[in-house]
Amino acid sequence: MKSEAEVKEYLTECENNAIVSLAANKWERFGYWAAQSVHLRKILGISNTASPFRIFADQARKILSGE
Repeated sequence: MKSEAEVKEYLTECENNAIVSLAANKWERFGYWAAQSVHLRKILGISNTASPFRIFADQARKILSGE
């Protein structure tokens, strides 16, 4: 069993991997790592905190709305 600190460290690694995958246009890999992040945030009880992917979603919404 992993400690909470180890899970948090893995969460950070997952979030970083998701961003790297997104930057490299590896959409499926981004989805995998982002899903891992969501799952770990639920396990840790921090799913209500700000998502590290929020800035990307906000940017996508701006593009879609034509701003």
